[in-house]
Amino acid sequence: MYYLYYGDITNLHVDAIINPVHNTLIGKAGLSGHIQKLGGSQLAEKCEERGELKYSETFLTHGYELFARHVIHILSPMWLGGGSGELTKLEICYVNCINIALEKGFKEVAFPAIGTGLDGFPPLEATQVALRVVSNYLDERQNELDVIFCCFNEDTREAYRDELKQRGIDFVNYTVHSND
Repeated sequence: MYYLYYGDITNLHVDAIINPVHNTLIGKAGLSGHIQKLGGSQLAEKCEERGELKYSETFLTHGYELFARHVIHILSPMWLGGGSGELTKLEICYVNCINIALEKGFKEVAFPAIGTGLDGFPPLEATQVALRVVSNYLDERQNELDVIFCCFNEDTREAYRDELKQRGIDFVNYTVHSND
């Protein structure tokens, strides 16, 4: 099942949220900094111990003080104009995160719009990659992993909603209830 969520990914009670980082896991800004701040000192310590990620590497931690049980950290590519293999690198991010989720037996995972924040990816291109990769990959494996696409602004939400409809992918708007 696919869900579309407009809001803060750290509010979700899921098996895992995805944390797109730059080469260092020491989150100081953007979503990565936000996740580490809310995850508490144990999450920050684990990330500091791990240090850097290389291209296509993932790093799995507990969620510690987050609502999510785990965090899958992935090195997010930077948008350099589109001629440096950025879209392929973004595809690999999604595949590697899904692989970890399936390997660990997770039932639900929440993806932010990887690359569209500080990394500068245009929302439409990033959305197309996300939906193509996730839906094709899971369809091929006939897996029932629930995927929540989290959108942090209206432009991103519109891009996801339009692309989901254009691809004929059924989705539900996800809401966080106050008693969660």
